[in-house]
Amino acid sequence: MPATISYTAEALRLAANPPKPEEKISVFWRVFGGTILSITALVCIQAYQSLMSSLHEVRADQNRMRDAAADFVKKDEFSSRSSTLWNRVQELQSLQSSVTVASSKLTAAEAALAAAERERKELLASVAAEHKEVLTLVATVHGLKDKDALLEKKLGDAETERKELLKELQALRERLAKLEGQAQPTTTGKTNYSTRF
Repeated sequence: MPATISYTAEALRLAANPPKPEEKISVFWRVFGGTILSITALVCIQAYQSLMSSLHEVRADQNRMRDAAADFVKKDEFSSRSSTLWNRVQELQSLQSSVTVASSKLTAAEAALAAAERERKELLASVAAEHKEVLTLVATVHGLKDKDALLEKKLGDAETERKELLKELQALRERLAKLEGQAQPTTTGKTNYSTRF
């Protein structure tokens, strides 16, 4: 019931005070009208800035094209340069026969160089093989030198041992001779052991 009272009170108030023309605008437009207007203004400003930046790029491109056009060649200058180039081309065509002779000489020189290169490689291969043989022989010589040194040492040791054995043998002979001389002084048929060895 209080709701019906408030509706009737509102209806009586509106009847007593007729609405002003600005109150006839709907609530949606009153609330969102400013926002929509500012969004529209923002879109217009963005479009204007985009147009200005595009215009600036076009002007920069136009200035670059002017600078490039300044480097273009004039017709008279082009014709004089092209005639000079044509004369040079004709001179080069006249030199073609000497170029063919030089190219044939170059081909012959390249063939000689290739043959020399092959000979050099063969010589290198033979030198490498001989070098391997020399290294093998050097290794063999070193081995033989080592064996020779070992044999020399053994021979020296054997010679020293032989001399010691001869001294011992001589001492034994002398001792034997003394012993024989003491054991048979009267025997004339004495055997001489020193001459047997």
